[in-house]
Amino acid sequence: MVNARLTIKQMQEVFQSSPIFELNTRRIAIRRQLRHRPDDSVLFKALHATLRDKVIRLAATDGVFITYSAYDAVFAADLDADLTGHQVKSTMGAYDRSKSDMMQASIRATMDQSNVLLLIISESSLRDMNVIATYEYFWNTGKIIVPIMFEPCNIDHLLLGVAPLDFYDQWKHGLRRLHHLVSAKS
Repeated sequence: MVNARLTIKQMQEVFQSSPIFELNTRRIAIRRQLRHRPDDSVLFKALHATLRDKVIRLAATDGVFITYSAYDAVFAADLDADLTGHQVKSTMGAYDRSKSDMMQASIRATMDQSNVLLLIISESSLRDMNVIATYEYFWNTGKIIVPIMFEPCNIDHLLLGVAPLDFYDQWKHGLRRLHHLVSAKS
């Protein structure tokens, strides 16, 4: 009988040989530098190079995490249903420090498994501490953050490296672009 368990070392070797891991690591380094030099166009160009469409699509195969404020909940649910209908594994939520330890651990595990954050942008979400905590987790771990513009607002301070998908003025175009980015069928 073959033991199907992997050792921790074997799991680390598999994980670290992943192109997603390598790109996440590169994004971490670039983002750290961007905190000190937010106007550096060379850094933004380097960050953008790690966020090409095919990279986002590959990262999205593990699923996407959608974070939103309470104000944006109906929009987030519609977006989640649409993605599910296009065979994209998606989870809605936010890292909520007020939840029980068990609930926080469950949300954190889901965030760990997802390599793409769909960050719903509105004035409300930019003031929501749980949305910001979720954004910071994905940002600090080098994961991909795709901004979904639900309401027009200034997001320059977020240092994303990806242009927001416009769901405010151009719903259909934004949805087509999102499908292109995260659907395996594209």
